[in-house]
Amino acid sequence: MIINNLYSQKYDKNVPINSNGVILDYFASLRNFQPMILCVALFFFLYIPIISLIPFLIYLQINESLSANKKSKLVNIYDSKKHKRPLKWDTIVILIICVLVLSIYNSTIFVYSDTAVYLRWFTDILNLNFSESLDYLRIYNQEPMTLMTIKYIVLFLGFNVNSFLLISALFLNSSFIIITYKVVPKYYPIIILINVLSVGYYNQLFYFRQTVSFVFVIMFLFTENKFLSSSLFLLTFNTHSSSLLLFPVLFLKLGSGKFKIIDNFLKSNRIKSILVLILIISLISLILFRTQILNFVLSFISTFGNEPLRRRADLYLRNEGSSFQGGQTFLFLNSFIFIFYILKVDFKNHLNSLKNNPLLYSLIGYFIVLMIALFVVIFAGFNFRLVYFLTSLNGFFYLIPIISHQIQRKNTQYYLFLSQIILGCGIFIRNLFREHSTDFSLFLQERVGQVTFWEARPLDADLFDYIKHFIDVLS
Repeated sequence: MIINNLYSQKYDKNVPINSNGVILDYFASLRNFQPMILCVALFFFLYIPIISLIPFLIYLQINESLSANKKSKLVNIYDSKKHKRPLKWDTIVILIICVLVLSIYNSTIFVYSDTAVYLRWFTDILNLNFSESLDYLRIYNQEPMTLMTIKYIVLFLGFNVNSFLLISALFLNSSFIIITYKVVPKYYPIIILINVLSVGYYNQLFYFRQTVSFVFVIMFLFTENKFLSSSLFLLTFNTHSSSLLLFPVLFLKLGSGKFKIIDNFLKSNRIKSILVLILIISLISLILFRTQILNFVLSFISTFGNEPLRRRADLYLRNEGSSFQGGQTFLFLNSFIFIFYILKVDFKNHLNSLKNNPLLYSLIGYFIVLMIALFVVIFAGFNFRLVYFLTSLNGFFYLIPIISHQIQRKNTQYYLFLSQIILGCGIFIRNLFREHSTDFSLFLQERVGQVTFWEARPLDADLFDYIKHFIDVLS
């Protein structure tokens, strides 16, 4: 299995296995509240299942933290191969609940625009043979992997076109949760929680192909085998062309053994000033020369004969007002906090070297590329989906302060980390109430830049509604 090869490389025996256990200690300290948290989770599971994910995942994180403390050892997040983790019954049940609740919730999306197009294409290719399906999708310049994968899953299970949204959501959410469980032991509940609290996570069936590509993006970030990295990059690119943003990270992975200059450069005290200066120059350049820069990039793309990619890039071009909308305050706040984490990384610590901590460099590299893309979105008018990973799966960037060993008890990073989680929970619940107060008839008339679920009544859907929807779709 490909997932078992992720982060399978061996580390220098002289380097102590170390991990930042302060976050684990914090959740372990909540053990006296664990029965109450479980009761709250079960209550919401009966009446508002989507909210139950918060206490369920906190309950799991307390379990993982207590388990780590009982073993009286620091747990390295790369150590999943050496130490087999027994699956407890409550862990299995809660993870299955998370997959089902997220999948059913997302499958109730109101179908329009991009989602409607995907549904139409799927309907058209469902009864075509393999080559005819490829020819059909080629007419629309679409990467075939996403719809073809769902098509054969649906055919294998014997369902019809009505199951498209639910099967697609099951594929996505089970993939994200299983992969996170495998590659982020001990911290997987909190990473899953942060992801499902993200506003963009619920655009998964709207930006469907791009969301499917993120399954391979995550595996790409967590593997250091060069052949596997290259294969995953090609697989990701063939799922959605926005994966070109991973190319600098691939370059870093392929040359990781030869780039000692990177370690030496990052150990310099001047690095922070240089990075800030580059950031400022890039920002000013995008503000002053946004059109010229975009035309150059599009021309560069077309020189490789990838005209479909250029046309799609042209299609994503929007004016500033339509490509960036309000309500992204939390994204910017998180981004500045992540920048703070990166600037606080002690690159002189041998545990944070490229050799001993390659995941740290992959995450930082991808985050920097996404931040540059965010500037392009804001100042050059690209569609916001260019940085969709930042708004949907940014939980993985929360690993930066953990694996760089910078969170200490009650230091700035400690309070920032916990504040981000608490604020994320608050914004998630606020958004549910805001959607619940939406006039659905008005939404049907406008439908500008938003998606809605359960016909804009997400808080009215109880466990019975979730079960009924699941049975109705698959029957």
